[in-house]
Amino acid sequence: MPSSSIECNLDQQGWRKAVRSPASAVLVLDDFNSQAAFMNKTFLLACLSAFLPVLAQADILALYDFNALNGTPSSTHASGETPGTFAGSGITVSFVTKDLTTPTSGAAQGTGWSLASSIDTSKYFEFAVTPDSGKNFDVTQISFLDKRYHVGGTRGPQDAEVRFFTGAGLTPVTLSSSQTFSPGNALATFTSTFSPFTTPVGQILTVRIYGWNATDSTKELWLDNVQLSGTVVPEPSTYLAGLSALGLLGFQCWRSRKVKPLAAA
Repeated sequence: MPSSSIECNLDQQGWRKAVRSPASAVLVLDDFNSQAAFMNKTFLLACLSAFLPVLAQADILALYDFNALNGTPSSTHASGETPGTFAGSGITVSFVTKDLTTPTSGAAQGTGWSLASSIDTSKYFEFAVTPDSGKNFDVTQISFLDKRYHVGGTRGPQDAEVRFFTGAGLTPVTLSSSQTFSPGNALATFTSTFSPFTTPVGQILTVRIYGWNATDSTKELWLDNVQLSGTVVPEPSTYLAGLSALGLLGFQCWRSRKVKPLAAA
C-alpha cells in the first residue's frame, strides 16, 4: 500500500492547499494566508483601533486661559462633550490682563465677596460641562492658579472652596475630601485632592468656586488656567461593540490554528 504524503502549495489566491495521496488526506487551513480571513481580521482590527481610544482616555474636559479676556473655553478639550462659558453669580466677574503668569496674560477677576467667616453659597465663579447624548464623565482633577488682593490689612477672600454638582437640579457630588483652600497675596497653584468620581449618564456637570472671609467686598480674587480633567465615558453600546469585535478576533485566531482532517479519496 502506498504511503500517505502531503504537499502544501500556495495558489494564486493566497490559499494554502494540499496535494493528497489516494490513501488519506489532511487539509491544513491557514486562514491568515487566505484573502477572506485576512480581510476579516483587517476589518476587526480597524474596528478595535477606532473603539479602544474612546474607552478610557484621560483628557481635558474644560480649559479656561482667559487670554481673549472673556469666559470662552479653550478649543482644547475632549471629544464627546461641550464646556460652557466661565461666569459667576452673586459677584461681579470681569476678565483682565494680570501678571499671574509670565508673560502677563488674561485672568478671571471676581469682586463682591462675602465678609462672613463662613461660606456664602450665593457667591461663586462657575462653569459647566455637558456630555453628548448617552455619555458621562469620570472626573479626575481640577487645577488653577489663584491670587487675592492684599495690601496692608485690606484683603480679598481669605477662604475658598471648589464644589461639583450634577444634572439640572444641581445634585451635590460627595467628594472623598473637602476641596477648600486659602487664596494668598502670592500666586499659588490649587490642585484637587479628591478621588475620581463618575457622573450620571447624560447629565451636565457644574463646577463652582466659592470665596468668602474678605475684609473688603470690593477687593479681588483672581483665577487663571482653570483646567478640569477626566474621561468622557461612551454609552454602553460602544463597549458591547468593542467586546464583540474582540470576541470575533479571538475566534478567528483560534480557528486559524485548527487542522481539519478530510476523508480519504
